[in-house]
Amino acid sequence: TQKIQTSKLNTLIENATRAHPLPHDYGKLVKIYYVVQYDLAPPKIALIMNRPKALHFSYKRYLQNQIRKEFNFEGVPLVIASRKKGSKENDES
Repeated sequence: TQKIQTSKLNTLIENATRAHPLPHDYGKLVKIYYVVQYDLAPPKIALIMNRPKALHFSYKRYLQNQIRKEFNFEGVPLVIASRKKGSKENDES
């Protein structure tokens, strides 16, 4: 598997969230600050955000599909974790 540049991941996620905005959480805005790949086998990607528990599994799946399509990860298990800024604790799927 390949290591994806953080800048390319961030651009892809920014475009994906612009096309389909993140849902609100009880009236609060959900923001993804940046995205980083933190493991290669299988590829694991962390979404650093303000409200990680508010990210619905279907939206994570949408982001997974965007990453798979853009970086040729078809058929590769891909883990997307959401974390609060400054936290090491993941909410993986």
